[in-house]
Amino acid sequence: MISGFRVDRYEDMVAQGMSLERLFSGPQTAHGYLANSVFSESGNDIPVVKLIALIQAVDGVEHVHRLGLCDQDGKSVAGVAASGSVPRLQFPATPQQSLFLRLHFASSAGGRQASADAHDDELHVEKAQIVLDDARMELKKRQFEFNAVRNSMQSLEQVIPAPAGVRRPLHDYYSIQHQFPAIYGINQYGVPGSAPLKSKVSARQLKAYLFLSEQLMANYLQNLEEIPRIFSIDSLQQSYYSQVLDNRSLPDIEALYVRPMAQIGSILAATVGKYDKLEDRRSRVIDVLLAMFGEEFSQKSLRRFNYYEERHSGQWMIDNKLAFLRHIVALSRDRASGFNYREKSWASENVASVQKKCHILLGLKARPLLRSLSHELVRHNIKLVPDAADAVASYESASRHLLQGAAAAPGSAWANVPAPLFTKGVNLENYVLERVGDAVVVNFQPYGRAKKVSLSRHRDAGEAEQQVQKLHQSLCRLNVASEGFHIVEHILLRPRGSSADASQPARTVPDDFCGLRVSVVFPSWTARFSDPDFRNLAQETLCRNLPAHIYPEFHWLDFLPMRDFEERHRIWLERLQQGAASGFAGNSREALDTAAGSLVNFLLRHRQADDAQDHWV
Repeated sequence: MISGFRVDRYEDMVAQGMSLERLFSGPQTAHGYLANSVFSESGNDIPVVKLIALIQAVDGVEHVHRLGLCDQDGKSVAGVAASGSVPRLQFPATPQQSLFLRLHFASSAGGRQASADAHDDELHVEKAQIVLDDARMELKKRQFEFNAVRNSMQSLEQVIPAPAGVRRPLHDYYSIQHQFPAIYGINQYGVPGSAPLKSKVSARQLKAYLFLSEQLMANYLQNLEEIPRIFSIDSLQQSYYSQVLDNRSLPDIEALYVRPMAQIGSILAATVGKYDKLEDRRSRVIDVLLAMFGEEFSQKSLRRFNYYEERHSGQWMIDNKLAFLRHIVALSRDRASGFNYREKSWASENVASVQKKCHILLGLKARPLLRSLSHELVRHNIKLVPDAADAVASYESASRHLLQGAAAAPGSAWANVPAPLFTKGVNLENYVLERVGDAVVVNFQPYGRAKKVSLSRHRDAGEAEQQVQKLHQSLCRLNVASEGFHIVEHILLRPRGSSADASQPARTVPDDFCGLRVSVVFPSWTARFSDPDFRNLAQETLCRNLPAHIYPEFHWLDFLPMRDFEERHRIWLERLQQGAASGFAGNSREALDTAAGSLVNFLLRHRQADDAQDHWV
């Protein structure tokens, strides 16, 4: 009994005339078409007589004297249906087995046949071997074709070509004035030249009266034409569009224009732009695109924390939404994935997907790299210090250092930058120009009028304003480069050493540390990250996007603790990668446990006092 199971290519079945309705009426497989007869019966009995008929149909076979099944010892087998065994085709492997196949070959000398009797066994075996070699080659060919069909993915596009869209010019406008009777004088034939002046004036008045409605309709069609641009992820400068009607669209309209066609287009665009609420319309369109992926940009309170952009916060929000939309496919697909600790992590984009998503939702401008957040200040030899008694001297020296802009040379002196200047200096309203004698003094008021410190003196107001702008840009750039966060998965910090290794002291970790927890480490020294309201927003964003069973512990570190943490974090990541490459065996495991223990001790020391009770749920 056999199943009759067969898989055919879809394109072969279509070439044989099978309709698409029948082709896809049964189960659709990735490898080809399955005939319905495969599932109609559990099996079919194949009699020996049918096999004889198939053999006689082979070209070159004249007669089958006797056909039967035998085992490997040559003993006859009556059938396999009752015994439950499965027959298997086996080519003769020995000369003795070659004798089981009794072949009679036609003689080349005339109709006489050479019999494969006992005295002629050697000649029989030689000729039979040639036939068997050909049979083996043919069987391998059939098996290869069968496996090729079974293992290759069938493309439905070869059977049913995907419909191709037709781009239609939706903006083409054809005026209704073409359909007016000629007696009105406003269609393509116009007013006859012999008509009185009154008729010509009346026709033009009617054309001008209808023009307003037709211009609105033409603008509507132009907006339809621009729908693909409206729903794109490109940056736009407008969301309403217009078009200029010419004589082809509206008969003899150009004669009514009092300015050239190019100027008419500019006037139309300016008129439409007055009613174009670009930010609102663009924001709502992006919300629709996000909703198609089941997402929403719920960071409306982010508008309050536009510290570093001089543009209106509405456009800044649109830029953040577009950044989210551009990466939404990968963020949605990999939303539950962590970073790959088998590959390089430090100074790369090998971070968890939730970190990339929250990076965008918080409006962070730098790329979501696993990088040092304190490196930018170190590169410029900047040390943040609290406000001191000699504030005037420290502010003036810090201002000069920041105005240099370029990275400090190796071995140069460090500059103490007061923290109020670093965080409040991103706001231009905190700078005040004051004329003192022949000079213009730049004063800095981080706490309003209650305190005022001098930053620099200049010859005129223009030079002072230029220096303020330069100082402001330098502070904004340093703040942006210092913003980001790190995520540490506690389960990866678990001890990996063997308990049987007595030479290594046991490393203990609190019971509530490794289980379903992560540590999120933020810098606390930037303008936005020092704002308590933004900190709450950042923590809420992480909590909403982390898996529901993961509890986050938040750490807001000053500059020096952050330097300490990042060095421990970098060493642990490198040893984690090395340990994964070696299977966490030998010295690599011991080095990894040492680095992990150092990082665990740091995180435990900087745990918030009320962290154990501060559950965000």
